[in-house]
Amino acid sequence: MASPVSSPKPLPPTPEEELPPPPTYTREAANPYEQYVAPPPPPFPTDVKHAVVEEEKEPLLETPPPSRRGWKLCILEFLLSCGLGAILALWVSSGFSVSHCDAGLSSPRPEIPTYQPPPLAHPTPNLTIHAAVYADRDITTQMQGMVTVEQTLTIDPFRMNLIAGDPWYGTVKSVVVLYQYEGREMEMLITHERGGISHIDHRLPVESRRVEILKKHSDAKSANGIIATVWGIEDGFKGLEGSRRMDGLGATRWMPCTNKYFGFDGFPNVKKTCVVFVQGKEGVKVVASREGRGLRLPAGDY
Repeated sequence: MASPVSSPKPLPPTPEEELPPPPTYTREAANPYEQYVAPPPPPFPTDVKHAVVEEEKEPLLETPPPSRRGWKLCILEFLLSCGLGAILALWVSSGFSVSHCDAGLSSPRPEIPTYQPPPLAHPTPNLTIHAAVYADRDITTQMQGMVTVEQTLTIDPFRMNLIAGDPWYGTVKSVVVLYQYEGREMEMLITHERGGISHIDHRLPVESRRVEILKKHSDAKSANGIIATVWGIEDGFKGLEGSRRMDGLGATRWMPCTNKYFGFDGFPNVKKTCVVFVQGKEGVKVVASREGRGLRLPAGDY
């Protein structure tokens, strides 16, 4: 009995002929009538995604560098645009040459004139404080130091204690200032602690009271050197009797500071001071004393 013929075995497929494995299906539910659902696809590889994104980007355009043209080229273009012949003709007619350029480089720079402000139509006159007293204390130096750049002086008697101290505690003290502006006559300011703020300013009209007290004693000034006398806050030698007392004062050089001597109360219900301004060879001198005392004028030639 003949043996059966065996069929040849199939050859293995080549790599080109390999097929992908068939997809596997899973059942979502036990219902037999429900269709099969394919599993989700595998995640997209990240390296491929980045590669795609980089390919989608537009390439950056390189900005060309700005053109750098020298100043010589700019001048040449300007000359060509304006007409080289006309410019050269103007250059030659003006007598300009290269030697001028060389001379300009070697010569010093011209001096720039500085600005000079025009002179003032009315220059500020200088203010001189001849003498000043606060009660019986000499404050001439303090008053001169308070003169501003505009040659003005503001006096606040209520704050005088901060400037010169309190020479007479518990008393309403007077302030007397003898001053003069350049080109003007002497003037005298008389005030007290309760008199408010006073101003010495060349721009303000002159108060008659500041000048009259000095004009009354102009005749006696040449005789005994007395410029003015103040009793309290009033003219110490006002009236006819005052002129006679002034004449006698020039001989005795002694004056009692009382209402009886002056013949009136120069500052009612207040303890007063008597002040005398004397013109000497070395300038104006001032002496002051309190009520109830005496006052002696400085000796010297007047």
